[in-house]
Amino acid sequence: MSEEARQRGIYGLSGELYCPNCDEVVDLILVEFKKPSQDSLSVWGGMCEPRDEFKDEGAVKCPKCDNRNLILGPMEDRGVTCPRCKEGKLVGEMEWIS
Repeated sequence: MSEEARQRGIYGLSGELYCPNCDEVVDLILVEFKKPSQDSLSVWGGMCEPRDEFKDEGAVKCPKCDNRNLILGPMEDRGVTCPRCKEGKLVGEMEWIS
């Protein structure tokens, strides 16, 4: 993380999610906060208030087909079995936005 990003704080979380309808991985903003946080523990602990448009359960959707059932695999090495080929593994990754 750059010094400039660290000074601005954490404004939200983004992630690469798999859309089984489009069969593509899309990079999406998962949540944006009303106020930036300087503390990553408050972000991961759910203590930061999301902006109104991210409070809705269906706020995160595929930009191509509007599918809301996207897959973010666990961030461990084992991943999630690919719903299409049933052989590969999907491994998720989240990053903070500043």
